[in-house]
Amino acid sequence: MNRLKYLLGMVISLGLLAAAVGFLYKVANRYRYADIVSHIQSLPLSQVFLAILLTVCSYGLLTVYDKLAVNYVGHPLPYRRVGLASFIGYTFSNNLGFALLTGTSVRYRLYTLWGMNPAQIAQVVLFCSVTFFLGLFFVGGLALVFAMPPLPPDLALPDWVRQILDWVGLIAVATGIAYLALPFFWKKPLSFKGISLPVPTFRLSFAQLLVAGLDWVAASAVFYALLPPVDGLSYWNVLTIFMAGNILGVMAHVPGGIGVFESVATFLLAPFLAPPQILGSLIAYRAVYYILPFVLALTAFAGYELLQKLHWLRRVNPDSDHWAHSTMPAILSAASFASGVLLLISCVTPTVPWRLDWLEGVLPLPGLEAVHLGATAVAFGLVICARGLMRHQRRAWAWAWRLLPAGIFLALAKGLDYEEALFMTLAFAALWVAKDDFQRRGSLLTVPYSRAWLVAIAATALASAWLWVLAYRKVWDPELIYRFAYDTDSARALRSAALLVVLSLVFSAYRFWFRWRRRRGSMQARPA
Repeated sequence: MNRLKYLLGMVISLGLLAAAVGFLYKVANRYRYADIVSHIQSLPLSQVFLAILLTVCSYGLLTVYDKLAVNYVGHPLPYRRVGLASFIGYTFSNNLGFALLTGTSVRYRLYTLWGMNPAQIAQVVLFCSVTFFLGLFFVGGLALVFAMPPLPPDLALPDWVRQILDWVGLIAVATGIAYLALPFFWKKPLSFKGISLPVPTFRLSFAQLLVAGLDWVAASAVFYALLPPVDGLSYWNVLTIFMAGNILGVMAHVPGGIGVFESVATFLLAPFLAPPQILGSLIAYRAVYYILPFVLALTAFAGYELLQKLHWLRRVNPDSDHWAHSTMPAILSAASFASGVLLLISCVTPTVPWRLDWLEGVLPLPGLEAVHLGATAVAFGLVICARGLMRHQRRAWAWAWRLLPAGIFLALAKGLDYEEALFMTLAFAALWVAKDDFQRRGSLLTVPYSRAWLVAIAATALASAWLWVLAYRKVWDPELIYRFAYDTDSARALRSAALLVVLSLVFSAYRFWFRWRRRRGSMQARPA
């Protein structure tokens, strides 16, 4: 039964992801990559600054989730500690997705240090999850009932479908109201997967609904702030689209809903804006709401652990080394995964022309081709290392220790991509100071990959393929793979994609063979 549920969940996740990529593929066939880049570059600084302020508000409200939760379980903590655990947990889960898996590990380690027992931590996690979905259903339901945007002309839905959507919205709103009324009619603790959750008071339930609702309002406002102003498109319309994209993204179990959210937003905003404008705003939203907080978290922890290594923080706070050690593997796992993704994206998208012109004068063509393929291999290795880092594996740390400096060099050598190089430099510094946190033995070939990780890797591969199509569809030629010239970015990107496929197949086959050999050896070693 568990295996059937696993396979069914995998089919649903990959099905939603494939449908989203299929829609984005159609968009890529109609519009140019250069138009999307042009829109991003033309965004006014005032809009970007407003989006950053709203992001701060949203993450601040997320910390209140945990503050309400720790008070609820009867183990109140200072806000500075709760805010730290919440910010790290949500930053990590927002970028890798699967909040119940990723954010929970961070909370478990920190809250254990601060005196909570496992039962209390489980209640905190479940309380935060209830708060998250309470806001998702209530705000999404209100938006669906009162602010449904005009649908694209080519989507001729019958009246009964619209009526069903109205009823879905009403049921979602009723769910939130029923949760508020629950304390008056139900006194017994609720139980979920063996976790007992006493019914919160009306005051606490109302605080949950209010904070979660405001958080979703602020998060959607970040996206709205980055859209170009257009007549007929109100914030409330964007809120509905934002909520619909996030609901489907949660159902797909894709990290951050990437691909799924973009396809929903592009499809539903099509009556108001051109897809290049929508996609440009979506990329800016990802950078502001996801990447920027993660970079800040990684910077803070790299600096914190470095000061701890120098014994300055240890004199100020004796517990600092414990909680820093407990969270760095999770942060570095996300950093390794993100480094691989960024490097891979740069391999399948065009190089900035002036950078390529400069490289032409200092790097021979064979060298440029070699570093491009090398960057693809390093990107693949960093994605694979992420899972081992998450499990504190020493071998994963050793591989990442070698791959990150190589990635920094290759990012600069293949296209002066200092953006990725700076991020990987930061990740490498954090990896260096966190060396002692990785002591577990194990092989990258045998580390288990959950459905969450498999979907994340699949999403990365599909997103890279889509970007290649978007950037080079008009110059596609099967013979590109044999062309070598400075001005043939498309050929280098195609060879990178082919190398990525080969590496994936080789790694999967070798991993399967290695595990089969170990299983066979263990069976032969059993006594008759």
